Parts: sequence; structure tokens; C-alpha cells
Amino acid sequence: MKQLLHHGANFASSPARVLIDFMDPLVVAEKVAITDRNRIITVKDISKELRR
Repeated sequence: MKQLLHHGANFASSPARVLIDFMDPLVVAEKVAITDRNRIITVKDISKELRR
């Protein structure tokens, strides 16, 4: 759980200084929670679900 929070914080910090929607980290967390643990999730997998 600690690593998930750490990586979630990295995702949400937006290195390009682009304002992100407050829901984006929740979308990522939901995708991780409902995806089979043997499958790798990429940004491409979730990009359609993120608000822009």
C-alpha cells in the first residue's frame, strides 16, 4: 500500500507542471483496483478515461 501511495503521488504531481483534474488519481486507483494483478496497466490504457 505504501508503494501505491508513493507512485500515485508521483503520478499526481505532474512533472510538466500541467494542471491535472482532481479525479485523475482516482481514475488511476480504480483502474489498478479492478485490473487483474497479472496484467500490466499502461498510461495508454487509462488515457481515454482521464479528464483533460
